[in-house]
Amino acid sequence: MRVYTAVLNTAWKKDEALNAHEINILYTLRDEFGLTIRDHYLMESTIERFPQKGNKMHSTRHVDNSLKDLQLRGIVLRFKSDETYYVIPSDIVRVVRYEMGEELRNETYIQLLNNLNVSQLRSILSSMNINVSGKKDNLIERTLKYNILPSQALAHLSSSDLTQFLRTLEGVNISGTKEDKVQNIIDYFENITVRVDSDPTDERSIYYDFFEELASRNYKSLRTNKVIDKDVNVEKYFEEGTKYLFEKKLGLQIEEMPGSKHADGKIKMDAKTSLLWDNKSTEKPYTFPEEHVEQFLSYIRSEKTKVSMFVIIAHDFSPEAATQAQKLKVFSEGDTGVALIKAEDLKFVAENWKDYSGHKSPYFDLQVFNLTQVLDRKLLSSRMDWIIK
Repeated sequence: MRVYTAVLNTAWKKDEALNAHEINILYTLRDEFGLTIRDHYLMESTIERFPQKGNKMHSTRHVDNSLKDLQLRGIVLRFKSDETYYVIPSDIVRVVRYEMGEELRNETYIQLLNNLNVSQLRSILSSMNINVSGKKDNLIERTLKYNILPSQALAHLSSSDLTQFLRTLEGVNISGTKEDKVQNIIDYFENITVRVDSDPTDERSIYYDFFEELASRNYKSLRTNKVIDKDVNVEKYFEEGTKYLFEKKLGLQIEEMPGSKHADGKIKMDAKTSLLWDNKSTEKPYTFPEEHVEQFLSYIRSEKTKVSMFVIIAHDFSPEAATQAQKLKVFSEGDTGVALIKAEDLKFVAENWKDYSGHKSPYFDLQVFNLTQVLDRKLLSSRMDWIIK
């Protein structure tokens, strides 16, 4: 810290901005000393150079210009509804967090710290000459307040303590070096979503909340977030999440079907016609194999009402799946429309369809799905635009 601060101070004394060479030197020093960009900003603040000279706060113009720059780089996306807000794409959020000197979201870091005992928490704080008095909650609060990173906190545990910690986490590798164990623990908590059931009145809402994960069989996320306790539950819960979506989000009535040899769900469109759907939970894109064409044909033919639509829901579809959908439509002999819809796109419909209606009490029209092909988000949006009144 002392060496880095001295170099930083010298660099700032020379000019009103750091040049490329100085930035590269500071980056190399941070890498050598194990410092984060947050550490850099803290040290800049001690020499009155952060946020600006004299510790002056950034102006609104500075913030706006920085946001525009981040948008141009694809790091931040801007959304505008009733209010304007900014988001970081999920596929780069961890990289951005690490770049800013963070390793976990606060809420998941708190969960990690709660897995440590009081003695371990005091040992972490004591090693950094921080007050160790108080109850467990006080120790956790202090760990966060002093910006102790998860890797720094876990590094103070012995290798055997880390192994014991890992044994309490499902599906995590417990072997490797001490550094491997620390990273495995951090990776585990990175995958945790803080569960707040969107609808506490219906136990199926959790399956809707993790709809895409169930569709893609993301076992790690599902186990970590305690959505499943057995892998075999994935298909059942995917079906339950879909029923919740049709019932609670689209406001449709699901028909009961006797026996077990039938589609996963049925909705009556009128007295003579109905829609059937089937869930296909797969880790890879769904290929729509020949045996499934025969399976779905048997479902369609066994129905007493005319099946005007058959919807297949999966996390993704292979190129040949669309051809198989056309085949099912032809072989159905009743002009059954066969829609292929990704779970994420169906959830998009569930969350946004009411915005396409100008009515105070809108009604979802199933004709949105009446097309034999892969219905992606753009196409679904277009159809909702003119079908939903």
